[in-house]
Parts: sequence; structure tokens; C-alpha cells
Amino acid sequence: MTEASFQHWWQQFLQGNQEAFGKLYQPFHRKLTLYCFRYVHDEAAAEDLAAEALYKLYEYPEVASVRDFERWLFTAAKNLCLDQIRKDKRRGEIREEIRVGTSTGYRPEAEKALQAEEYERWVAQVLSEKELEVWELHQQGFANEEIAEKVGTSAKTAANLKSMARNKLRDALKQHS
Repeated sequence: MTEASFQHWWQQFLQGNQEAFGKLYQPFHRKLTLYCFRYVHDEAAAEDLAAEALYKLYEYPEVASVRDFERWLFTAAKNLCLDQIRKDKRRGEIREEIRVGTSTGYRPEAEKALQAEEYERWVAQVLSEKELEVWELHQQGFANEEIAEKVGTSAKTAANLKSMARNKLRDALKQHS
């Protein structure tokens, strides 16, 4: 697909032409499948994750605000892949415990993992996509300049997004308590 035809179909989709998304789906599904395969090493899972990323974009309520279609898709696909890898790892650990008979029924590490997963889901619900991306990079220890480079903004914007994310999380936590 040429850049001009891609832009044409993207604009058509943004203007409400649902069928235009079908013109974008096939070329990007293949690219995303190859990208996901590098993470999950399973062709069927990679195809499913690619389709899920495209579906997320199709259903995204703020799709008109997406400036970089490809970046959004590949970020969504990466996050889905990492979630899948974490799930597979947890399942494998549980299967191994059952196989060797070491499962005690109470697993503090499993409880911590479940709490961390619930926290990640909660944070993703509270923050916008951009705030979440910045917040996750901040949590990984990146400085504002590094975050800015990774998300394609200025360091000041990255700092502002990080501050907004912190405030939203604080407010949501207060309401939850």
C-alpha cells in the first residue's frame, strides 16, 4: 500500500466510512503478525494478537486523535504481546508446581502477581493512552529526556504528561478509598 492510498483510506475511515478500515486491515495485519511473532514465537497467537490490536484501534473511542496510526498500532500490539508473555509465564509456573506437586494452595507470589495485574489494568483504565505510555516508561526508570525521545514529544511535555498521570492516579485512588 502506498503512503497516498494509506492516507486516503485512513481519512475515509476517520470520516465514518467503516469499510475503509478493511482496506487498511490486510496490509497492517500482516505487518503486525510478523511483529508479534518476534515476541510470542507462535504464528496463531501472533495472528490473534495482530487482529486484537487492529480491533482495539477500530473500537478506540478517540480514534480521531490518533496522529500516528502505525505507532499506535505497534504500541498496542507490543503491549498485547507482553501481556500474553506474562500470562503464559504464570500459567507455566502453575503447571510446573502442579506437575512436581509443590502447589500448597496458597501462593503469595501468585497473589502478588495477581495484584500487580489488577493494578496495571486499573492504571490503564484511569490514564489516557499517551499518559499510560509515559507513566510506564517512568516506572521503568527512564528520565524525562529518554521518555520524550521514545514517545516523540519534548522533555517538558513528557514531564507534564507524567505529572498529569500522577495526579489522575492520586485522585482515582482517593475516590476508590
